[in-house]
Amino acid sequence: MRYLLPFTLLIALSLTLQSCFPLIVAAGAGAAGGYYVGKHYDVKVQPPVEVEKKND
Repeated sequence: MRYLLPFTLLIALSLTLQSCFPLIVAAGAGAAGGYYVGKHYDVKVQPPVEVEKKND
C-alpha cells in the first residue's frame, strides 16, 4: 500500500508530459518558422498583404 502513492504520482506525471509534448513541439515549430520568415522575408501587413523575398 505504501508504494501506491509514488506509483500514482509517476503515472500522473507521465500522462501530463505526454499530453503537453505535442504542444511544446508545435510551439517550437512555430517559433522556428517565424524566425525563418523574419530572417529571409520583408512582410508588410496591409490590405492586401505583401511579402517580398530579401536579397542576401
